[in-house]
Amino acid sequence: MQKSHPKKISLITYRDLETTDLIIEITDNQDFINQYFVLREQCYKQDLGLKNFSGGCDAFDNKGTIAIARLGHIVIGGSRLVVSLINNPCILPLEEDGFMVKDLFPELELNRHGYFEIGRTVVAPNYRHTDINFNINKLLVMNALERGCYFQFTISTLPVFRINRIIGTRLGMEHMLIKHVSVPIKHIYEALNKQGIYISISFIRPKDTRIQQRKLLEHTNTQDKLFLDKETVAS
Repeated sequence: MQKSHPKKISLITYRDLETTDLIIEITDNQDFINQYFVLREQCYKQDLGLKNFSGGCDAFDNKGTIAIARLGHIVIGGSRLVVSLINNPCILPLEEDGFMVKDLFPELELNRHGYFEIGRTVVAPNYRHTDINFNINKLLVMNALERGCYFQFTISTLPVFRINRIIGTRLGMEHMLIKHVSVPIKHIYEALNKQGIYISISFIRPKDTRIQQRKLLEHTNTQDKLFLDKETVAS
């Protein structure tokens, strides 16, 4: 189903509703999806300073899975999952201009494993002290796991990676921040480039992918290996 967005996006003012009615779900409800688009435009503009950012529907929304957090009929958070499966390969949002994870990480044997990206995650400012971000991510990771995925790829700054690592560790995942791979400059990262943007890999079935993890570490140089060791959560 085509996920459209309003021609004119107006910013929502959120009031501090009771969180006892909180629902976190994967949805195809067009009204909830449109509210999520409005919220992510608001957050990306305010939090990242991206004045020209459009939160409206794009090609990855149409082929992705959207999870939302809502209080009644008011959406207060959301995120998007895009998966690439063996029988249904798909380009991830972070892949463009020749930046392809299959080519960058042959050690992971991605032609034999499903993998995914979770992105465009936003939570309304009044609710960022809660576990909403964790529970949205948990729902999408579980969805990716059920669909046969083994690896998650993310592009982020180092501080955001550490937050994601905390969330992922609670879900039993293990993580590597890859320092030696240069991430292409994108408009969406313009406010973050000075902080340093990295690609990271999360292993959502760590016991089943020990060989791939070891190969990946073996094929990095000494400097990167030390960096990876510091940022890797070992079981």
